[in-house]
Amino acid sequence: MQIHARQQLGSHNPFKVKAHLYDSGAFDHIFGNTSLFPSLSFPKNPDLITLANGSKVSSKGVGLVSLSCLNLKYVLFVPTCPFNVISFSQLTMSLNCSKIFDANSFAIYMNVVHVY
Repeated sequence: MQIHARQQLGSHNPFKVKAHLYDSGAFDHIFGNTSLFPSLSFPKNPDLITLANGSKVSSKGVGLVSLSCLNLKYVLFVPTCPFNVISFSQLTMSLNCSKIFDANSFAIYMNVVHVY
């Protein structure tokens, strides 16, 4: 399986649209849109998340998110998050895949081992 994405450059207001943001610095997947969670649990001790600007927010839940091309496990639900953040770190660990970046795009490749 190969997943391709191309960053769209242009002007838009991220606070009106819940876009998917692929983040190479995020430790966890973080989504702010509950409609993407077919299952969501509410732990007694929510995760505390430090954002890029240094502020801290608390997750309100954790669950599975099903996108058209993949399922993401252990996604943190943060209702105030203006983006749906997909962590490259979590993605490559959970799918056992590799990623390649260039100036305008990235590709994710599944690591396949053939044993003969």
